[in-house]
Amino acid sequence: EIKDEEVRHLSRKFKDWAYGPVYSSLYDLSYVDTCGEEPSVLEILVYNSRNENRHEMLAVEPFNELLRAKWQKFAAATFYISVISYLISMIIFTLVAYFHPTEGTPPYPYTT
Repeated sequence: EIKDEEVRHLSRKFKDWAYGPVYSSLYDLSYVDTCGEEPSVLEILVYNSRNENRHEMLAVEPFNELLRAKWQKFAAATFYISVISYLISMIIFTLVAYFHPTEGTPPYPYTT
């Protein structure tokens, strides 16, 4: 939580409700993960940043939750389908190469 009143609006964190020391916060995610011509904050952190601690910046609460939600909703299924299709194709190609007959004449003209 940013304590300085002058720059608190930059965190884009808003208190939703509070009950004693327990509170819920909301984050304004506009410009964090957008689709459009201008790069979003997430794209800048992932692709365009030369900052050495960008992995620590992605571990901050709103970015981490956003990445986790995007992984669970979109990327996980695509990743697992790709891995399974790759493994199946490698097994098929390995079995075809293993059981391919090595004796006999080759299917092309061979002269030495």
